Amino acid sequence: MNRQTHTAARRSEAPAGPRRGFTLIELLVVISIIGVLAGLLLPAINGAVRAAKESAVASEITLMEQALASFKTRMGDYPPSFVVIDESGNYSTDPTLPLYKFVGQHFSTNGLMSGTSLDNQIINTIQRSQRYMRKMFPRAQQVQDINWNKKIDFKILEGDEALVFFLGGLPEFSDTDNDGFSDTVVEPFSLTGFNKRPDKPLFGKRPSDSQTQNRDTPFFEFKAERLVDFDGDGFPSYIDSLGTDEESRPYVYFSAYGSNSYDAQDCSINPFLKDNPLAVSADDSSGTTLAFVQAFGGGIKSTYPNPYTTGPANPQGRSPAWQKPQSYQIISAGADRKYGCGGQFAGKTKSEPLPGIGFLLDMTGILTPAESVRSFESDNITNFSQGRLN
Repeated sequence: MNRQTHTAARRSEAPAGPRRGFTLIELLVVISIIGVLAGLLLPAINGAVRAAKESAVASEITLMEQALASFKTRMGDYPPSFVVIDESGNYSTDPTLPLYKFVGQHFSTNGLMSGTSLDNQIINTIQRSQRYMRKMFPRAQQVQDINWNKKIDFKILEGDEALVFFLGGLPEFSDTDNDGFSDTVVEPFSLTGFNKRPDKPLFGKRPSDSQTQNRDTPFFEFKAERLVDFDGDGFPSYIDSLGTDEESRPYVYFSAYGSNSYDAQDCSINPFLKDNPLAVSADDSSGTTLAFVQAFGGGIKSTYPNPYTTGPANPQGRSPAWQKPQSYQIISAGADRKYGCGGQFAGKTKSEPLPGIGFLLDMTGILTPAESVRSFESDNITNFSQGRLN
């Protein structure tokens, strides 16, 4: 064994000295560094997760736009965002008849109108619904018992429900007592398109009736787990993928009716309905939930959600200038699950995309500064803002 090998062997056999541990100060420094890094990373991670979720909603809105384009190609127009379906086909505007009272009760409960403005809204809505239903289903026989319940009655579909109805068609109905008539909607919802028989397009699908089996393919593939019937009328809305089940909010749809004719009443959700999961507007400093109201052209007031304009929502002597004036608006409430009051969106190129509008009136008649209310809309996702409003 040479000298170098011998020396190396002796070194390897030498007992190691006591190892020096970390001091308390060194540990605190390391922990502090880790904390700083975590503090820097977590917001970035959360921001990336939020951006991914919002991107998924924006992509879904784009798919809905494609479906609406297909609908227009086949049906001749975009679907209305508020429709009254009179199964008798009469669509009478006689104030003494049940349909007029039915529609009037809806607006009285969910809006702020009375007197002449209410009467005009009822008549215009019934006539517009009849016009659109006849345009889209021109060969339909007059009587259409949609749910085969042996009754001729009325349906009202607001913007969130109308979007699902026209793009997805009718839900499937079941006949649990085997009497040849439907008595309930199959849940989870299965949207079946419209009946291919031109005389019976609105006849819902029933397993026991061969006449209802041959159906058009829905224009949009709605995910069953996200179809929710908020008002229990058998016609669901489609919630976006943001928030929990308790915070679910539907996509809202407003139609321009082809001629810059948005109607803010097409999707007015009454915040004071008991157990209404959509009853969330804005919280004031005391924590009270308020139902903010926006005034549009002509001074007509509407509870949220509302469509968007490019300029002032209530200009003097003229109608508002609307976003997407010839087509439609689709709106998601965003991550905070609050739609806000709607109205002017000046565009992302402006220094103030959601300009303050002075004061808003709540349902109790109290004026509240609007700037803080508009902040709830900054994360709304729409088909005219390329993602978030702000």
